[in-house]
Amino acid sequence: MSKKLFLILALWFFVYSLAISASAEKFTDRIRQNALDGASSHSLTDQDVVIQDVIQNRAGDEFCNQNYFEGSMPKILTPRLKELSQHVCYPNYASYFSGLTRTPLWSANHLTKDRISIACQLKQRDDPHPDPNLAPEARSEVADYLKSGFDFGHLVSSLDAASIEDQADVSSLVNVVPQDHANNIGVWLKLGNAARNLALLGHDVFVVSGPFFDGNQIQQINNRVIVPSGLFKAIFDASTHKASVYMTPNTSDQIYSVISVKDASEKFGIDPFPSIPEYSRENKLDIMPPSPKTQCYSW
Repeated sequence: MSKKLFLILALWFFVYSLAISASAEKFTDRIRQNALDGASSHSLTDQDVVIQDVIQNRAGDEFCNQNYFEGSMPKILTPRLKELSQHVCYPNYASYFSGLTRTPLWSANHLTKDRISIACQLKQRDDPHPDPNLAPEARSEVADYLKSGFDFGHLVSSLDAASIEDQADVSSLVNVVPQDHANNIGVWLKLGNAARNLALLGHDVFVVSGPFFDGNQIQQINNRVIVPSGLFKAIFDASTHKASVYMTPNTSDQIYSVISVKDASEKFGIDPFPSIPEYSRENKLDIMPPSPKTQCYSW
């Protein structure tokens, strides 16, 4: 069997294993090594401002807890998801990155009225760049996305960022997955708007966003980065103790579904909010229907 074919089969098994129970076998050392050996159509618009001059490595472990409800990071329920993964925390979000898929498994942030009110006053900026906290062989690169047909899909949006420095941080590829363009500017943006609007109403909002992989097929960009089959956005409103998880396929279809935190944990192998009350975990509530825009000046 050729090395390239073995790599494809190994990555297929990894993605497939994300969709089955935690009792499945872990990867062997050989599969992990071959994953490492493997070698968007998005472009900056006139509205974008290159912020290379403010990009710096502001990550640190001291920022992790502030991005999670009660300081509790999402819990990995499927041990193999920890394979070659790394926790990277910035002042305005925290991300858990997989060196096998070369995507984040989640990015989490805390939305408040004050933060989004400031973000509303800033011009949106974006300058995708590889994350300096990740080993070159495990991380994604800008070149992986260029001419791939996929957007730089941000899990935490620059619309959540309350400073130019925060905008630079969310532009890191530790926070990015290959995303269908129509999904990115459509239903995914509307879900983000809804979370921001909830915060602008004075609610204390915690968000965990990530990709999911259905395991039926593998698609890669540049033979390095796995394309997710869909994305999820988990919301916990600490003001009302209501929670919900929104999931959307990574396609041009403008559709989404709502599931409970409990069901999401079983489906994705990740518990986004391990410290919330049990009744918040079990109820499926549509607490923030998608919105066409962030209501920056309606409050």
